Amino acid sequence: MKVFVSYGFNDRDRWISEFVFPIVRAFGHELATGEDMAGRPIVDGVSARIDRSHAIIGFVTRRGEAINGVWGTHRWVLDELAYAKGKSLLVIEVRETGVDPQAGILGNLQHILYDERRREACLVELVKAIGGWPRGRVRIQLFGEGIDQQIVPFVRRADFQCCYRFNQDGEETQQVEARIQPIKGGLFIDVPNVPPEALIQVEMKFGNSTWLSPFESLDSHNVRVYQGSIP
Repeated sequence: MKVFVSYGFNDRDRWISEFVFPIVRAFGHELATGEDMAGRPIVDGVSARIDRSHAIIGFVTRRGEAINGVWGTHRWVLDELAYAKGKSLLVIEVRETGVDPQAGILGNLQHILYDERRREACLVELVKAIGGWPRGRVRIQLFGEGIDQQIVPFVRRADFQCCYRFNQDGEETQQVEARIQPIKGGLFIDVPNVPPEALIQVEMKFGNSTWLSPFESLDSHNVRVYQGSIP
């Protein structure tokens, strides 16, 4: 999954690239920002990147000087959040204390409070929120006794089929077709948008042969398949 991060490109907000970027990537997501637009108009370039994203995290942080104890924020962050909301992306607004509340409220968006003195609390809440999203692409290695010799010769056949499905909270999803990739070291499939805490089952069929795995966690990034039936 691609996540667009909208924030102020200044020293005060440098912590976002230092701490938040690695968190997003650790969940397996691809990251995009509005930096380095390569000479393209900012509006067109940023909107194109948001269009290609599945989620956005917008940091509504302090900008300029306070007036009566209230700070303004980055106009483009608000615009990018509003644009993403209109595109029905997953949206998280991280709002710093002291920022004009009218500027930081965009309907019923999920928001996290950021206090510079308790940054770690914001990061913890952000991890919880991202952890509730579908995972990014997960590459799974398939293994089992004799799998290389018995499956590799057939993966390009027209009647070869590989599918997977999830089990989340006891509910099984419909099967989704996957493409086997023979890569040095084994057989792999790429699984996008994995639901949180989901288990996966892989099934392969060709001719009269069937290979099936039990439902397993994706944390290990490998799945054991058995020919015929699961012992």
